Amino acid sequence: MLKTGDQKKLSIELKAKQISKGVYDSPCVSICDYDGLFKQCQTCRMRQAEKTLWKTEGQSFKDTVLRAISKRKKD
Repeated sequence: MLKTGDQKKLSIELKAKQISKGVYDSPCVSICDYDGLFKQCQTCRMRQAEKTLWKTEGQSFKDTVLRAISKRKKD
């Protein structure tokens, strides 16, 4: 998984897609694969609602989401 802001490993197309979606500073790599139960992406572990809010919320929210993702990976 890419760390927040680690754009070096993304293709030009994925970078452009992230910028257009407003998630350029998130763990999202724009390769979404949602499970049905939690609406959680199996690629980056973000939930749909978190991805939507990421675009408008502040750093405190983003830090909380990053901590939650870290815990989800351990489960």
